[in-house]
Amino acid sequence: MKAGGPDAIQLVETGSQTASIAQLKINRVDGWGGDLGTAFQMEEAHEARALLNFGDYVPPFMNIAIYATDTMVKNHPDTVRRFVKAWFDNVAWARAHRAETVALVQPVLNQSPAIIERVYDTLMPTETRDGKFDPKAMATMRRALVELGILDAQPDISKLYAEAFLPND
Repeated sequence: MKAGGPDAIQLVETGSQTASIAQLKINRVDGWGGDLGTAFQMEEAHEARALLNFGDYVPPFMNIAIYATDTMVKNHPDTVRRFVKAWFDNVAWARAHRAETVALVQPVLNQSPAIIERVYDTLMPTETRDGKFDPKAMATMRRALVELGILDAQPDISKLYAEAFLPND
């Protein structure tokens, strides 16, 4: 780890994102690592500043995954497969239709179009086109578990994800 080593920042468990933001606003914590949309919204309201994007400092950075329970995978594999295909169809559409995507997402997230555009421009390039995890990003995740003191050794995470449901096209 750079910039002072793993002990340079004292981590504080605050619970939820809402609790973290409240702690930040009353100066109980100095910083918060959360989603870009909320950070940009707080920046627009002059409540905080977005200082960095983790992906710029921990490349390659993986921040998106699709989850299904073991029961769902076992009992409804076709539903899982259709969901995953629909996900990638939607991502492909969103890549090709920036303005329409911003217009659709804005009322759902209840944030200004400018914020949605910033989030789109930051995150859309990181969306995988094929669903396969970058082996370097997976190695970063494994190392982080040790560097953060969560585990003593890097785990074998190969059984924690599956590529069987990815589209073949």
